[in-house]
Amino acid sequence: MNEQTSRKLWVIKFCLKVVYPKYNYYYFLVYLAIRFRIWNQKRNPNREDMDAFEIKTLPPHILKTFLKERLEDNLPVLINKCIVISKEQFIQLGSENLFYLDNGVLWVGLKLTASERRKYKANVNENKEIKFNLHFMTSELHKKLWTGSAKSDIDNLRIVPIVGSKHVSENVAFTNEIEFFNINSCFGLNVAKDISVTFHPVPCLDSAPKIAAVAEVSLIVNDYDLANDFIKEVLSNHFEVPKLVSTNDIICIDLTPDMTAKYHYKYLDLVNSTGRLYFKCKKLSSDAEVTNESKDKVVHAFFIVKGVTQLTLGENIHSLKPKDEYFKPPLYKNSNVISQLCPTGLKEKFNQIQETIYPFLTGELDDLLSSMSSPIIPMLLLTGATGSGRYLLVKILAKYNGMNCLAIDCNALQSSTAKQTESKINSTVQKAKAAAPVIVVLDNFEVFAVDPENNEDCRVLEYFMNTITDLYQNYTKHPIVFIAITERQDLKPNVLRLFLEKFHIPRLNAQQRYEMLEWLASVMQLNIDGEEIVPTKNFYPHEDLVSLSKSSKDVLQRVAAKTETFLYGDIDTLLHFAIRESYLKQRNGYNQLPPDPNLHLVQEEDFNSALESIRGLQSQHLDAPKIPKVYWKDIGGLDILKKELLKTIEFPIKYPHLFKNSSLKRSGILLYGPPGCGKTLVAKAVSTELNVSFLSVKGPELLNMYIGQSEENVRKVFESARASSPCIVFLDELDALAPRRGAAGDSGGASDRVVSQLLAELDGVASGEDADTTSFVFIMGATNRPDLLEQSLLRPGRLDKLIYVGPYCGLEEKTCVLKALCRNNKVREEVDLSAVAAALPDSCTGADLLQVVSTARAAAVRALVAKLHAGAVKESELSPDSVIIGATELLHAVESFRPSVTPEELAYYESLKTQM
Repeated sequence: MNEQTSRKLWVIKFCLKVVYPKYNYYYFLVYLAIRFRIWNQKRNPNREDMDAFEIKTLPPHILKTFLKERLEDNLPVLINKCIVISKEQFIQLGSENLFYLDNGVLWVGLKLTASERRKYKANVNENKEIKFNLHFMTSELHKKLWTGSAKSDIDNLRIVPIVGSKHVSENVAFTNEIEFFNINSCFGLNVAKDISVTFHPVPCLDSAPKIAAVAEVSLIVNDYDLANDFIKEVLSNHFEVPKLVSTNDIICIDLTPDMTAKYHYKYLDLVNSTGRLYFKCKKLSSDAEVTNESKDKVVHAFFIVKGVTQLTLGENIHSLKPKDEYFKPPLYKNSNVISQLCPTGLKEKFNQIQETIYPFLTGELDDLLSSMSSPIIPMLLLTGATGSGRYLLVKILAKYNGMNCLAIDCNALQSSTAKQTESKINSTVQKAKAAAPVIVVLDNFEVFAVDPENNEDCRVLEYFMNTITDLYQNYTKHPIVFIAITERQDLKPNVLRLFLEKFHIPRLNAQQRYEMLEWLASVMQLNIDGEEIVPTKNFYPHEDLVSLSKSSKDVLQRVAAKTETFLYGDIDTLLHFAIRESYLKQRNGYNQLPPDPNLHLVQEEDFNSALESIRGLQSQHLDAPKIPKVYWKDIGGLDILKKELLKTIEFPIKYPHLFKNSSLKRSGILLYGPPGCGKTLVAKAVSTELNVSFLSVKGPELLNMYIGQSEENVRKVFESARASSPCIVFLDELDALAPRRGAAGDSGGASDRVVSQLLAELDGVASGEDADTTSFVFIMGATNRPDLLEQSLLRPGRLDKLIYVGPYCGLEEKTCVLKALCRNNKVREEVDLSAVAAALPDSCTGADLLQVVSTARAAAVRALVAKLHAGAVKESELSPDSVIIGATELLHAVESFRPSVTPEELAYYESLKTQM
């Protein structure tokens, strides 16, 4: 404020003090300032120096926390319409619109900024030029594309309530997704991401909100058949409390038990799947005459009051619904955490599919399609394993774009005759038109257009393609998108050409599994090891919305490292099992009646217990690698072999950056020697000590009588290993899987093809999309006959290190093995294991020594049973610890000892050692 203005104000204050000594001149100055602002706004209503606000969305439960402290009694009335801005800018707008400030709510007019309006008008003019240049179009097609374009609503003025909050930054306005959609629709913007608006004073008192005398709403169609009585019941219960609505607004009603009343269980599928109904307000009017003093078209706001407003239900309409971007917590949970609706691990695929279908929803392709003889059909193929989240991803896409989701099982489409199948296809298309805008999910698509002989049904395929093409040529009102879901990627070529794009959901790597665990932990509001999830303070999209403590992140990282081959469904099951384990532990911790357990508290041991439960439920399939519990202390001797294995495998796992540019991407070890020397046990101990996955495969398990099935089994083994990286693949009985190629007696070269496939996998040639370039898969082979192996397996880069695993020789080695084997048995103190080892032959395999301990234990059990029959001990006193091995039993075992490997066989293996 300059000196001249200060003098003028001082003169005014002095005159007022002289004339009216008791008058508060500060109030008068505030009044003059407000009147000057109003006069200035009327003089230049379209000035561009007003504050521009960028409108963003927040979940309703977060907005509710903002509005509780401001609205109090009016919260149920205005919660779905309020816009939240910063407190400082709210105070400034309140001083300019003092007459429209009521109980913490300020009524203003909302308009697009001048830059937004210019951008929109430029796009409209460009479309008009294209429109009049398309002389080749027929009149019928011209009407379909260009009729119904009413006068532009870009200059509308929308009456809205706003409140201020200290948690919101300047020049940002937050509202819920429904109101954001209504604001876009008010200005004729179909699908807009972010818009900038300005807030203006309400033009006149007649533009203030009034009670509606007549209101007409229409249900937006969904994929459920609803009775009129149910719809009227929901509307009646929703408007028990007055609601603020504008013309052409979308009204969202959550289907809570209070809303559905007696119909709740009848429409339980609708409540569980969608959870809400959408209506569109087609007509609003009041008894009072509205005079518009503004040159802009004012979109008035009305209160619908039950008993005062005459509410009528119109015909069902087809329309896009507001997008659903955030996860909605259950009503009984008070959550301040913001979670995206799409799981973090599936976000990449979600963005790719969304980018593909987005132009079909916004109409960006209309100009291109009008110049083409045949339409571009938005039909996509989504592949992935069962439980990978395929159907979940499609449902999230439908909610995000405000579309219905119509699920069709292709098994139900298939019939005994082609005519019946064609009839069902036509019925499916009619359902899609009735539910539009819709995403049609074709589940189990691998069985579609396949005859009983598993051949391609060309007639059904051609009819389906013609029907879909005819649909997109004649139906242009609302978007319809087809997404086929299947587990197989190797569909027939004529089927694959139907799709515009193909997407595959690969197996999750460790980082994606961690992100999935983090998202599920935030959605379930888990307290991991007592650490609660801290909600973020800055409410901005595309930022980290959940803040976990460092200890919680470490726990989830360790859990993610143990969940190799887990998909989305498996991880979801893991968390539910962990909650169950926590509940059982809390319940069993009390002798008397326990208090209510905390179902959100989960410890790391609960995750470990749940993981063991799931592993136990899983069948012992090739696709389920695990970490065995075999430690070095369980193995006696073989010190040189242990050092060699650790030196070969440990360094690439602990220091992967040192091997990043190595030309030998994978290497392996071949263990050969007599049977029973501990080759398999050593491989398990290596994976346990290094905490990597272990996949044990017997060679004959992969062989199959059908052509091509054996090669597919080999591919599946290595795909599973790459997904479980770091992983050790142990190929036992390798001589049965990879014999020399060209051997006599090979039927049709089946064995040669298996060997070639194995060599390709070892070289990493067949790595697919599931393979990570930084994955570490180490191959360990074991065989008793290395001379029968295909020699190309032994070149550098494959099984390039050969280690002989022979019998135990020497007193020290045999004693060490006996101590390891007796560690899980009770042995009398007077027993000298070195004396037992000395009584055995010089060369003994691990299986021979195990036979000695097992025979001694069996003798001890027989002696204990004899005492039981003699009455020396009671049966109730017996336990596994009652079996004690003594020197007598061990000497008896030594006497009955027979070596499993003869001296001739040992000599043969020694000669092989020299040759290899």
